[in-house]
Amino acid sequence: MPCSNFVFCRLEIALVAKNMAKKDSQASHVSAGEQHRKQIGKENFKKAKKDNKEVKKKSDLKKSSMPITDVILVVFSILVIIAAVYLFLFWYLSQEPESVTTESKDL
Repeated sequence: MPCSNFVFCRLEIALVAKNMAKKDSQASHVSAGEQHRKQIGKENFKKAKKDNKEVKKKSDLKKSSMPITDVILVVFSILVIIAAVYLFLFWYLSQEPESVTTESKDL
């Protein structure tokens, strides 16, 4: 709200500043019990903040290690599939066909 009168504006600003100063001065006169509770609250906040940082750090480590376990799991599953195919082919090719053995006996 712009003021039309310069003197009136200065007076209004001075009153607002005076009221703000009163509020600030009243806030500085806090009882000892309230100061103690505030101090305890600050300390608890600091402790909780440290704990939250530690928990976040641990969860970040777990999340970052997940891709490594996924890679290991994929490589292991591929090796199992290759071993299964190898064993099947080894078993299949190690058998002698029966038709060849019976024909050779006839000759």
